[in-house]
Amino acid sequence: MSRPSITTAILLALTISIVHGPPAEAGKYGEIIASIKTGVFEPYRIGVDNFIVKDPTIPPAVKAVVTKISDIVRDDLEFTYLFVTRAPDPEYLKVFGVERLGLYDWEKLYVGYVLTGEVSSDENESIIVEYTLYSVHKRLKPAKLFSRRLRADQEDLRLLAHSIADDVYKKITDLNGVFRSRIAYSHRDSIGKEIYICDFDGHQPLRATFDKSIDVSPRWASADEISYTSYKRNNPDLWLLDMRKGENKRISSFPGLNSAAAWSPDGSRFAVTLTKDGNPEIYVFRKGAKKGKRVTFSDGIDSSPTWSPDGKYLAFTSDRSGTPQLYIMDVDGDNVQRLTYKGSHNDSPAWSPTLDVIAFVSRSDNGRFNIWTITTNGAYLKQLTSVGDNENPQWSPDGLHLVFSSNRLGILEIFTMDFTGKNVRRITWNGGNANPSWSPN
Repeated sequence: MSRPSITTAILLALTISIVHGPPAEAGKYGEIIASIKTGVFEPYRIGVDNFIVKDPTIPPAVKAVVTKISDIVRDDLEFTYLFVTRAPDPEYLKVFGVERLGLYDWEKLYVGYVLTGEVSSDENESIIVEYTLYSVHKRLKPAKLFSRRLRADQEDLRLLAHSIADDVYKKITDLNGVFRSRIAYSHRDSIGKEIYICDFDGHQPLRATFDKSIDVSPRWASADEISYTSYKRNNPDLWLLDMRKGENKRISSFPGLNSAAAWSPDGSRFAVTLTKDGNPEIYVFRKGAKKGKRVTFSDGIDSSPTWSPDGKYLAFTSDRSGTPQLYIMDVDGDNVQRLTYKGSHNDSPAWSPTLDVIAFVSRSDNGRFNIWTITTNGAYLKQLTSVGDNENPQWSPDGLHLVFSSNRLGILEIFTMDFTGKNVRRITWNGGNANPSWSPN
């Protein structure tokens, strides 16, 4: 794969955009979370019709990809577990002798919403999609909720479909979807480890680094920037890859370890583990600054920082008590409080961007590593995984999903699951994949 491919793909992602409003209010979000936790949530039921070709003169190459759009939209909505989707029932069409379902027909299939779409192309054979969302609640006249029009090149078909799914998801739930987000991870090859990026569902993996070294622990600094630790200069330095500009520069290169970087929610600061003063300690830097502030002071190992959603606190791992445990402190290092007391080895905290919980890895008595969550006041513990070794949890931007690495199938791969530990999905397939990180929207 050529070096410009990753930059090109990211820039293309920026060309298809639907403007979303501000984040959903806590009330709507909290209502959905509470209903999921108590098991009373009723998924939204939506019929996604097969998109049709509007222009009979459309080129065969474009016509061949039309049906994939509605399939991708269905898969996206089903991923969230907030939706149950229906496609046109061939038996229904056959019995009633129709080629397409009307809005009243969809109502009989027990859906509350219907998405339809028409596809055409321009002189460059780009894809143009006009799609409409309807409400078809029983006993009410079908109502149009909105119509949109998007254009994309054929190679951006999946991105176009993800954008449609994001639009539908936002309209129905009032929440921002994750369908255009991406996941970065470290992949082991025959030479070392490189950073790769894929869509949130694992499709379209692209190689982001070509260092021919050991590149690990990618973390998103922004939607276009990834930091990672690399040994390519014979020291574990911290690098920042700007995919929009095609630039890659060292941002922390102190002697010894420069690792486990975590970026503040606004991207203005990063916390990193350094060993320049002896044992591993956590430092906080302003982006672009050469000098940071040391915020941990213990005789043990302090590592794996993660930021609170408001940027005021850091959770981290420390063995200052004798075993690795989770702690929370103010971002300047004050008011350190221990969070975990159960388990003899707790590590890799990841603070949810929306929920008042922290995901982490705990080693069980049988030696297996599993992912747990704990509320930030330590009041509630929940085990999410139980098969194989499961590590490196990181949250989706909406806080409803986690990405993690696991060897549950015999090789190390990347998986996603919802915040309750259900709906586990494998998103990589070639082995040697770890250290995932989920991009912001």
